[in-house]
Amino acid sequence: MVLRKEDAGQFLDALHDKLDLDEPGNGIAFLTDVLACMGTHNGTSIVLEENPSLCTEECMYKKITVIVDRGNAEDVMTAARSAGARGGTILHGRGSSYHEYRKIFGIEVEPEKDMVIILTPKDITQKVLDAIAGKLDIDVPGNGIMYVEPVAATRGLFENRK
Repeated sequence: MVLRKEDAGQFLDALHDKLDLDEPGNGIAFLTDVLACMGTHNGTSIVLEENPSLCTEECMYKKITVIVDRGNAEDVMTAARSAGARGGTILHGRGSSYHEYRKIFGIEVEPEKDMVIILTPKDITQKVLDAIAGKLDIDVPGNGIMYVEPVAATRGLFENRK
């Protein structure tokens, strides 16, 4: 959901109360910066040059997003856990790059993808990135893409609880 900076904190608190995010297993909500946005219901747009950051100070958490071929998400999570990550979310989708389409017996096949989203405390983010990159050879073209975004606020994370 895209919200104005002024409304984001209040919405996060309301979501926390409604979904009982102070209970483990009920979900995680977080705020992150939007660098550009078009097509909103009221016709306003956010362009790259105008957007102020939510993270006025150093953010406590980072969001790591890894997109890999279908079936490699568990390898991503194994590597991330070995570096201290507690968990992640795996989403399934399909690639849309023109170069990724293949023909098998004359039928065009769209490549299936896994997207892994991992929230990490800022002090272990680099260690998690290095572990994933090492396990999946992410620097080799075609092995996936990985990027990091700042997270301005979270609800529902329990990294200090057993």
